Amino acid sequence: MNKTKRNLMIIIIVILFLTSIVVFLNFQKETVEFEDFSVEAPLGSSFGKVKENDDLIKEMYRCYGEDLTITSFDKGYVEDTYYNNTGERIDFSKSMIENISGSDNDELKELSPNLTQIIQKTDMNGYEDTDVACIYHDDDHVIIIEGGDEKFITEIAKSIKIL
Repeated sequence: MNKTKRNLMIIIIVILFLTSIVVFLNFQKETVEFEDFSVEAPLGSSFGKVKENDDLIKEMYRCYGEDLTITSFDKGYVEDTYYNNTGERIDFSKSMIENISGSDNDELKELSPNLTQIIQKTDMNGYEDTDVACIYHDDDHVIIIEGGDEKFITEIAKSIKIL
């Protein structure tokens, strides 16, 4: 084997090795627990609580280093507060999905009976910007997982476990 072929083989082996390390690290997950639910997030993810002046938001967290925000609502509290203020009953889950998917251009997918995905694509000076929101909803919770990477956000939303 001549020197050029040997060097080329070494370069290919190094590239394959580095690629396998990156792929392996991307699949490493850990359970991150919040007040009353958990998600599977990339290993080493760090979340900070976001302070809001909104009594209706139960929890809001931002992931450092990732385009990821998690917001949790107490569905019963929001519905009762709305009723007490207006005298009308609402389904907060349905209202949240309708409010987030405000445009006819938004893609709306029901991933499961309790999980809805909304993809919004907007033109930003010739560049297509994508925002993804997955809304988990059950009798007691509305949890919004949002960010810009469809696969990443959907994967995290599908991992929601109520504690």
